[in-house]
Amino acid sequence: MKECVNLREIQVQAPFLERLDLPDCLDLEHLQLETPQLIEAILTHNSALNTLDIALLVIQPSLQRIDLRGCDSAIGPVHLPLDMLNLQAIKIAEEGAKAVAKALETNKILTSLVLMSNNIGEGGTKAIAKSLEINKTLTSLNLWSNNIGAEGAKAVAKALEINKTLTSLYMSENDIGEEGIKAVAKALENNKTLTSLDLSWNNIGQEGAKIIAQTLETNKTLNLLHLAENDIGKEGAKAIAKALENNKTLTLLDLTSNNIGEEGVKAIAKTLETNITLTSLNLWSNNIGEKGAKAVAKALETQKTLTSLDMASNNIREEGAKAVAKALKTNKNLTSLDLSWNNIGEEGAKAVAMALETNKTLISLNLSFNSIGDEGAMEVAKALETNKTLTSLDLWSNFYDPSNNSIGEGTKIDISSFLRRNLEETQIQKDGAKISV
Repeated sequence: MKECVNLREIQVQAPFLERLDLPDCLDLEHLQLETPQLIEAILTHNSALNTLDIALLVIQPSLQRIDLRGCDSAIGPVHLPLDMLNLQAIKIAEEGAKAVAKALETNKILTSLVLMSNNIGEGGTKAIAKSLEINKTLTSLNLWSNNIGAEGAKAVAKALEINKTLTSLYMSENDIGEEGIKAVAKALENNKTLTSLDLSWNNIGQEGAKIIAQTLETNKTLNLLHLAENDIGKEGAKAIAKALENNKTLTLLDLTSNNIGEEGVKAIAKTLETNITLTSLNLWSNNIGEKGAKAVAKALETQKTLTSLDMASNNIREEGAKAVAKALKTNKNLTSLDLSWNNIGEEGAKAVAMALETNKTLISLNLSFNSIGDEGAMEVAKALETNKTLTSLDLWSNFYDPSNNSIGEGTKIDISSFLRRNLEETQIQKDGAKISV
């Protein structure tokens, strides 16, 4: 095609076109193509070209080569055939989602699609969901923060009953509510492929948690479940805990900021004593307090599978930290522990330090924002003289003097050297031992 001048929009309908040559169209904003046999496209220096139009072009099944040098595209470098497309926050809205959905009906290469923060709404989601009933290659779909609501969730749920390839679905921050969760839960009763599901920030409440818990009792494929910021409360936590007594597949559970409290966490902890599949548990900011921490600690003394535990921002204080420290002396599987923002103080830190002297499995420990002071930090440093496994330690913001928010240089050097030694001795291939103070 000839060089374009002052054109803002071009529409091409050419079923047999194999090469498209449109360089230096500086004012071109929209390029709409119906070229099912297109093999090569030259679009250099088209800096105004709409990102969505580029995306729809690069996922054409026949395309083998494209030159986008000088294009200000948000999708980044393109390597064909394209198996991952990121359209995060480019404002495609409902109509853009419909265009993407149409492309998905014929695309047989794309495996991952990110549409987060695009305000595609109920209508756009329904179109995407409809394409999932046909598409047989997409394995990961991110619909985070798209205002899809309950009706959008119902459409996605209907697709899940038919789709046989999707393994990861991210639907956080979409206000799907109890009605939306009902539909998704029902779909999970029959779906045999989805392994990862994120329903965080969806206002599902305790009733929604009970619904998803009932599904967990029979679902045999879901491995990862995120329910953060859903206000499920203690009753929701109890329902999930009961489900975990029978569930044999879930390995990660995220209950961040759900106000499950002491009563809710006691139910979760009781389940941990017998559950043999869960490896990662996030209880960040759940107001579990000292008694809740003690319940979790008791479970850790006998639990055999949990490797990662986040108890940050729970006000477990000194007594809670001491209980967890006691559990660390006998626990043989936990490798990552976050106790930050818990006001454990100097004595709590000393208890944890004492546990580190005998614990042989913990690799990463976060004690930041705990007011442990110089004495607490020095006890941790002393413990690292004998501990040979810890390689990552966060002690940030722990000191009483606001003008000197750091431990003594000697102690800092000691801790860093011990962590580096551990890293070398355990031959863990990372960037290096880490300490944040």
